[in-house]
Amino acid sequence: TQYSPVDLDAATRTVDGEARGEPRLGQQAVAWVIRNRADWSPPAWWGKTIYGVCHQPWQFSAWNGGPDTIHLTALDGASAEYVAIQNLVKSVFDGDVDDPTNGATMYKVTNSTASWDSAVADIEPIIIGRHSFWKLPPNA
Repeated sequence: TQYSPVDLDAATRTVDGEARGEPRLGQQAVAWVIRNRADWSPPAWWGKTIYGVCHQPWQFSAWNGGPDTIHLTALDGASAEYVAIQNLVKSVFDGDVDDPTNGATMYKVTNSTASWDSAVADIEPIIIGRHSFWKLPPNA
């Protein structure tokens, strides 16, 4: 996966906002969803770059305002928290770790509701930490 410093920063902040407090595997799973969306061919409405995927409106709740958005936008790029997540994201984008989600493009907190619930009603999710993961095509 090709990525720029801007892509890496966006993904690091997204994983921090979405999966802070999750086990390492759960953080890797969220990074894989970002990568899987960015790698979708042909490019999907999720975005054509990692930055675009991370900042697509209403796709990652951590960017939708509130305490998570405040935290991830204020996160110091030199902090131990940022560096640890960034190294994890790099390992996913560089292909150094296998995809525990089996190609997932969607996830949500287990037992929560989403507008796309009907699309996954008959699909068994992969559960990692507090999240459930599914592989769905764009606009499913």
